[in-house]
Amino acid sequence: MPSARSSDVTREVYGAHFGELFNFREVWREDDGASPFVVLRFWTGARPVVYASMGAAGHEIVLASAVPFAPFDCAVEALAGAAAAYRPLDLVPHAMTGSPFEAVLFLPPGEGTLDLGLSGGAPRHALRAVPLTRAERLLAREDRHKALDLLRKAGALVADPLRSCALDPERTRRFWVHRAPWLLAGLNERLRDSAAYSEHLRARGALAGRIEPHERIDRMRRALIARIEAAPLGPRSDAEAAVARHRAVAPVGGRLIEKAIGPFRTSMSPFIEEAMTELMVAVIATHPESVRLFREAHGAPSAEAPRFDGRTISLLADVAAGWHLDVDPEELVAIGQRACELARAERDAPRRRPLEQHLWGRVFGAMYGHVHAIPEEGSAGSSSERARIAAMFQRVAESETLFARLPEKDELHAGEDDAEEPPEDDEDDEDDEDDVMDDELLDHDVPDEVLPPALSRLVSTCDMIVFRMMLLHELSEQRAALH
Repeated sequence: MPSARSSDVTREVYGAHFGELFNFREVWREDDGASPFVVLRFWTGARPVVYASMGAAGHEIVLASAVPFAPFDCAVEALAGAAAAYRPLDLVPHAMTGSPFEAVLFLPPGEGTLDLGLSGGAPRHALRAVPLTRAERLLAREDRHKALDLLRKAGALVADPLRSCALDPERTRRFWVHRAPWLLAGLNERLRDSAAYSEHLRARGALAGRIEPHERIDRMRRALIARIEAAPLGPRSDAEAAVARHRAVAPVGGRLIEKAIGPFRTSMSPFIEEAMTELMVAVIATHPESVRLFREAHGAPSAEAPRFDGRTISLLADVAAGWHLDVDPEELVAIGQRACELARAERDAPRRRPLEQHLWGRVFGAMYGHVHAIPEEGSAGSSSERARIAAMFQRVAESETLFARLPEKDELHAGEDDAEEPPEDDEDDEDDEDDVMDDELLDHDVPDEVLPPALSRLVSTCDMIVFRMMLLHELSEQRAALH
């Protein structure tokens, strides 16, 4: 661990270059026995946000970003754990989950890397990291200086999560055209929840010091939301136009996903969180019963599940390819069509779910079986995490109860006229609880004509998917511990 003198020097250098400290968090790495350190965030709202480690072994890690972005924060933490091994102009593979960046290049002194004096007779630096896309990483592997010159000319030395790749801009655009609507919906939902919590604290007379940290984080979220909304990510093809139509469900679907994932966020890795988001996006956007529920929620109570046809196969392929950019969507369409033909020809198709859902399960399983069989270069997540994710996707594909019909509220007591009626107060309490849940779903962005039961059933399905995945994750962890 750096000496007190080294920490003082680091503090002085950071103060001179980065200005006002916004907040910080401690990092305890009990898994590897390393000493704790902190990740500092410098930000005034008018300048780029700077994430910087302090107290890391060896060198410190610094990353400057045009807007706050959690994957950059996490990257500084992860890189600081091995900072002693790095040097200026090192290229370090590091996949940043939830972003198109797969590596960092450490800038040389004078370009952003700062001198922190000597420690034990050896020079210490605050190594300035620049996130690289795949094409940029491959160039840097061949010629560091050429890559650095390219990044400098592209204005990429200050990171921007939504910037175009300097060599393959279409790849980064494709990444964000699929992810941005869902990320935006989740951010807006967290912002609403945080604002409601702050109002709750004020109503209870909480001191400003307890409310202010929440409002600081909200300022960061608003800055990222503004950046996403300003990004030119419109569809450029017929296929993307079709996907844009399904993204119309993102403001509601993203809120449902956030409600399902939110309670588990602190107990899962970013890779697991990203995979669960992908799973629920694919289900909500393409599953026949989900599509029917959204139609019902927008004023068509008697809507029937849509036919499972070529359009649905293409849409599911495009969703999968949007999350896995190395996968060819046309190849996925061909795989889906074959799986659909085989499923229609089966004589022993399950009777407990409609044919459309059976076809969706077979196509979904075939497509994602292919996706997860392809080794993804630059992918985050351990091999055991990837195996657990693949297993979870297949369980969803094979599920006989996914979107199983739940009884509506007015059906719960149907046929009970001859039975003993429950106490009146209990029934009122149950209705009040249901009304509260419906009110939470139907605020702000959700259209007035949305029918609560449909969204309630979607919430139940999202929760079920997350619960099953977390259970699978826990069982796998226990099994690994036994061996």
